[in-house]
Amino acid sequence: MKKRLFALCMAMCMIATILFPNMGMSYAADNSQEAYDGYVYLTVEKSTLGQGLVVEPVKVGYYNNENLAALVERVLDGKTIYSGDINSSNYYLQYIDDGGEPAGWTTADIPEIIAEKLAEANVEITSRQYEKEPGVADKNKLGNLDYSTYSGWMFALNDVGLNAGSGSYYPAESDNASDYTFEDGDVVRLQFSLYGWGQDTNTYWTDDTLIYFPSKDSLIIAIAEYEGNKTDEAYVNAIDVLADWDATEEEIDEAYDGLTAGIATPTDPEIEYKDYEKVLIASLKTVRKMVDEPANASISGEWVIIGNARFGYIDPIWYNSYVKKIKAVVKENNSATLSSTKSTENSRVVLALTSLGCNPADIEGFNLIEPLYEKNYVVKQGINGAIYALLAIDSAKYEVPSSATASRDALVEYILSKELSDGGFGITNAIDVDITAMAIQSLAPYYNSNDKVKAAVDKAVDLLSKLQNEDGTFSENGTAEGKNCESTAQVLLALSILGIDADSDERFVKNEYSVVDGLLSFFDEEAGMFKHTTTTNLMATEQAICGLVAYSRFCNGNNSFYDMTDAKDLLIGKDYNTNDIDNTIVTAPQKKGYLKAAAVNKGIKLTWKKTANAKSYKVYRKAGKARKWSKIATVKKNRTYLDKKVKNGTKYTYKIVVVGGKPGSSYKTATTYYMKKASVTSAKKKNGSVYVKWRKNTKASGYQVQYAAKSSMKKAKIVTVKGAKKVSLKLKATKARRYIRVRSYIKKNGKKYYSAWSKTIKVTSKKK
Repeated sequence: MKKRLFALCMAMCMIATILFPNMGMSYAADNSQEAYDGYVYLTVEKSTLGQGLVVEPVKVGYYNNENLAALVERVLDGKTIYSGDINSSNYYLQYIDDGGEPAGWTTADIPEIIAEKLAEANVEITSRQYEKEPGVADKNKLGNLDYSTYSGWMFALNDVGLNAGSGSYYPAESDNASDYTFEDGDVVRLQFSLYGWGQDTNTYWTDDTLIYFPSKDSLIIAIAEYEGNKTDEAYVNAIDVLADWDATEEEIDEAYDGLTAGIATPTDPEIEYKDYEKVLIASLKTVRKMVDEPANASISGEWVIIGNARFGYIDPIWYNSYVKKIKAVVKENNSATLSSTKSTENSRVVLALTSLGCNPADIEGFNLIEPLYEKNYVVKQGINGAIYALLAIDSAKYEVPSSATASRDALVEYILSKELSDGGFGITNAIDVDITAMAIQSLAPYYNSNDKVKAAVDKAVDLLSKLQNEDGTFSENGTAEGKNCESTAQVLLALSILGIDADSDERFVKNEYSVVDGLLSFFDEEAGMFKHTTTTNLMATEQAICGLVAYSRFCNGNNSFYDMTDAKDLLIGKDYNTNDIDNTIVTAPQKKGYLKAAAVNKGIKLTWKKTANAKSYKVYRKAGKARKWSKIATVKKNRTYLDKKVKNGTKYTYKIVVVGGKPGSSYKTATTYYMKKASVTSAKKKNGSVYVKWRKNTKASGYQVQYAAKSSMKKAKIVTVKGAKKVSLKLKATKARRYIRVRSYIKKNGKKYYSAWSKTIKVTSKKK
């Protein structure tokens, strides 16, 4: 087993490892705009050791004919020890001379979370291993297997670990570019991993991480672009925050604001969008760690099981421990009735067992569904009892005996009888948002077959729309006060079951905040949990998870949350605890590059990767500063779409929602700015010079002029012209400048977005 893991570690390192240490090196001066084809922001960090930074953020130029491995070797200039071929994916940079351990450093400086994980894995923290010759140590070099058998350098491009070897990554504009590219303005982070081959640096190949890592990319760019005195308090603080392994998002934002205070920026103010899937996975991991032994209880019990199972988390031992506990409870009671007064005890357990693919009709010889067929027993809890009994009976389309007093029709009629005059539902005669949403959840299967149900549900949905707060949230009593996570989660769950997109439906977007936005506003990144109102707790987190899983299932075209006819047997298979939330059946975020968006001749072209068994792909868009998603197309066959309704200089964000695809076909977004196609007005040669002119684009941050000896533009070179006003360029006439074309670009947050190239113009001689 150890040998297999070691081999896996080495294989992954060879795919995802590359180094950019500083060592006091001076980077090539950026005196000429023609010197490089683009720039990336680099940083090298060993914060997992508590040893700070090897390289403070720096802006480094690249050439289009360089892959990342070649770029690194040029920048490092002999400061590395590597194996493999620099032009191949097997390039593996093993060590970097980082100057050794900082003065006074001890293993006690390793972050506590990492140290605890190493101890749990019985990994002893050692010292540096490199020997420049047998028996002669060189403690100035840091590399794989130093301090830990898990260790090595890991590479991230824009916060995502590489999907192939660094030798496979070329600039997007390169003739050698394939599926793996980097672009002007990208952020490159080299981080030394001490535990889990990247689990402590957010570069693990299954996206598993020790904590929720907020992005530091904007801070890295700000540090690299900083032109003030590096002894300034703001700069020193920014470096400290970057070097802090578990810095919070608040600390990162404060450091960024302090560094950029008073600096004018041409970019529009941006609203940070939280990725609901990342939040969902972080929450699931937290709850799984907190609830090591699921109980027969509302909190730390059935809802934890149901949320994880409907997400698709695989952990047979954990699930079996729950079933074993239920069997013990039933055996002790010697009855199918788990509570004489609360039918929801049976309903909740039936739902949990069904979600696991376990038959609740045969637990220690008892049928746990049977008590739910008795109406008098069910309605002892009023509408709440009826709602959950109906959900449980419908979860796997369980057959109701003809003698049952709590038939499906009887339960539906009972729930409808509790409708209030305003269309809401409640335990008393007052509106209760949670109960209204739950009533919708239970009635949803009958929406298209029962006119009374349809009318009641439509009225309840309209009421919930009116009761939504201006920040997207909901309050239990429907007033502006008392907004809370649980009420918001229940509404999200209800809308998702009904097939209403709670992130884009105009009825549920207030002040540009959707229900999804409202729920995510309760998430505490540092705790990895949701807040009820202002304080995190397990109940709020469990309900938020159920809401987000329901929304994820809606987005993926899977069965709705309570339609468990698709439930798989999660009690068999692997005979060990995976503790791996990313090992899923239903939801797994797509890797970077799933969706690409780029300006072309007549619009923005979207392309995306194939999802097995997909019936169709829904295309959604946000234009400019809009927070609301708008559906713009459904694509059934091709995995491409041209959005022609675009405006020059405007930002567009897209998402693809897969319908009917295999489990795991979740969406990711892509953002670009549309710049209209450039146009060359003249390209003339006179007196040994070439004079190029093009039409001005007032929205542009600048232009690129490309020239080559052949019309194919093979081996072309590029000159960058900054600013929108300058629309001409003088070049020395050579054979290599016989054909010319131009494109504009807009620069936002350190990244350039390009227009399509103009037509290629052949340079002609200017008449005298």
